[in-house]
Amino acid sequence: SDCGTVTSNEIVVDIIPYPSFKSGGNLTTNDDATYCKGATSVRKLKVDVQQGAGSPVYQWYKATSPMGTGQEIARAWSNEYTPDVSEAGTFYYYVTVRNQQYCTEELTSYKAKIVVNETTAIEDDLSETEVKYCKGATATALTVKMKGTPNYTYTWYKASNMTETGTVVRTQTSATAVQDSYTPATADEGTFYYYVKVHSSCGDDKTSKRAKITVTKDTAIKTDGNLSTTEVKYCKNTTATALTVKVEGTAPYTYKWYKADSATATGTLIRTENTNSDEDSYTPVVTTVGTAYYYVEVSSACGSDV
Repeated sequence: SDCGTVTSNEIVVDIIPYPSFKSGGNLTTNDDATYCKGATSVRKLKVDVQQGAGSPVYQWYKATSPMGTGQEIARAWSNEYTPDVSEAGTFYYYVTVRNQQYCTEELTSYKAKIVVNETTAIEDDLSETEVKYCKGATATALTVKMKGTPNYTYTWYKASNMTETGTVVRTQTSATAVQDSYTPATADEGTFYYYVKVHSSCGDDKTSKRAKITVTKDTAIKTDGNLSTTEVKYCKNTTATALTVKVEGTAPYTYKWYKADSATATGTLIRTENTNSDEDSYTPVVTTVGTAYYYVEVSSACGSDV
């Protein structure tokens, strides 16, 4: 101006560039990964950034969708982070970066997709309560329900006690079935134990409880327990020897004794006994002169009457 020129002091202006990823420094689809729940070997997610001054400030996030904002992960403030695999599900991890002077502009990484699969576990187990069937009857199917990661493999075993390995009776592999069933055979008498080992793509194999299945005999008169067809004579009013029958089958038993006038007649019911005993007796009355025929009908919980 006409009054002279005045020059101010110099002002130094630092222009701090926004952070940027170095070549190959961003997360990519190569960082996407799948783990089993609880896995001990998990690859770190890592970014590499550059900027003109200061140190970058990092904050990692965990989202449940690729478009979601995500939640801040506590104390995740470095350029690398190890995903949490303690919870099953699909999660998306990413990091934001800004410069040390807290410029408002942030750099956001690619969202790495981390899938955490369930480990093998039995949800609905077999019952250890004994179930009894008559020989040849149709048994109710044993069913186990599980969770895990496909494919699933079910291996069923039949054993003779609670501890032995037994014999494989069924193997089933499926990409979708979260439950499987096996129907015990009832052709052989005895007590058997059925169980299943379950395998999926994640975690250790799991073994079910053992189902106790007992197959019982049908009603039958033992070879040494039948009545004799040889005539026995008594004097009137003496004491007769008891007639005894021995049977096998499934308790309880019902014994019905009959007295007939001939070898083919139905006769009259003279005694009924309900018992768990596999033998029963009846002593003939000899107060009346004549010939009488005695026999017994036996029923049990399994099979036809004999």
